Amino acid sequence: MADNTQKMSYQAGETKGQAQEKASNLMDRADNAAQSAKESVQEVRIFFFNLMFYMFLENSFSPQWHNGCIRFKNDNKPKRKRKKE
Repeated sequence: MADNTQKMSYQAGETKGQAQEKASNLMDRADNAAQSAKESVQEVRIFFFNLMFYMFLENSFSPQWHNGCIRFKNDNKPKRKRKKE
């Protein structure tokens, strides 16, 4: 009887330890995911801040989408005339 009690107590301790380890691993993974999301948001904020600042400095330029990228076109620049051949 005492052996059964000790065995059950040992198994309960093992199960508790495993559960704590799994919980700790899940928390670590959640922390890593949250940190990664924070860094991604920060990178997007920096990108858009730089974009808006550039547009503010170069207010004669207007953004144009080209192949998934933003390019700036100067609307005030005179167009060159082609030489007729």
